Amino acid sequence: MYHLKRLFLESPSLDESPEKRSRIRDLEEELSQAKDAIASLKLERKKLKSEKLDLLSQMKQLYSTLDDKEKELRDFIRNYEQVRNIYFNFGLTLPNSM
Repeated sequence: MYHLKRLFLESPSLDESPEKRSRIRDLEEELSQAKDAIASLKLERKKLKSEKLDLLSQMKQLYSTLDDKEKELRDFIRNYEQVRNIYFNFGLTLPNSM
């Protein structure tokens, strides 16, 4: 804020009128609000980045779980086909529970 005030005060066309001082205060307040907004946006960005990383971690866990379940299902199907082939080779029918 000091630099802004100095810039205005060193301006050759600037007098010390109340209007000019009021304008300086308004600009300083606007600058302060802009700085606060930037700080708030930086915090929000940091929060969103953290949430993004959490979601990515959850997605990785989900994909890992899906891969595991797919493997279990493939194993189950393979085992079922083996049992079915054994029954078929011996001319037996599968029990109703399978």
